[in-house]
Amino acid sequence: MVAGQKRSLTKQQIEAMWSAFDVHIAAPLRQAKLPFGFTIGNHDGSGSMSGGKYNFQQERNLASAYWNHPNHNPGLNFIDQANFPFYYTFQQQDIFYLVWDASTHMIDPNQLTWVEK
Repeated sequence: MVAGQKRSLTKQQIEAMWSAFDVHIAAPLRQAKLPFGFTIGNHDGSGSMSGGKYNFQQERNLASAYWNHPNHNPGLNFIDQANFPFYYTFQQQDIFYLVWDASTHMIDPNQLTWVEK
């Protein structure tokens, strides 16, 4: 539903994809009161980098804006959401979940430090 990872996409085009995702996937889950744990992937908010900067920073910003908007609450019992939606922890029915950023083949050193805590 969100097919980013293309430099020519405009902010409006990416926001339209997130809007379609919300209409067809996220809103029905919220309406059914079903919690939705997810992992950001390479087309949602690519973590590929060059020169120490994200190649698709706009896409990461828009993914974060979508998920952190109060109307888009995924219904999770967060334990740590400081880096949500890229990596976070939550608990559902006595099960602990650790969610990693899956948008690249590299594990960000910040995530490794975060897990060690």
